[in-house]
Amino acid sequence: MDIRIKRYSDDQSQMTIAPDDGRWQLVVDKEGIPYLYVRVKGEPNSQGQGAEGLLCVDDMLPVGCKTKDLMLSEFGPPLEGEEEDAAYAEYMAEREENPIPCPR
Repeated sequence: MDIRIKRYSDDQSQMTIAPDDGRWQLVVDKEGIPYLYVRVKGEPNSQGQGAEGLLCVDDMLPVGCKTKDLMLSEFGPPLEGEEEDAAYAEYMAEREENPIPCPR
């Protein structure tokens, strides 16, 4: 898969990263906040033609949990003892069921 990176000097974004096939696009705004868009298919119209478009993953997240909110917020104190152990076990079980590649 070939990836292209484009830099911009407009008011909307400073750069985009996307594969040549257009399945997704990462847009970085002027503040350096990333927004992931994925290509989705819409329901067919009355003529049976399906539409495609890019959906911003942030639009699917609840208020207060947007990428910008997470990047600019501070989290509470670390968990301790049994609470930490339980949270770690829950996290690891979720990763086994739904593996997510690590950032590199």
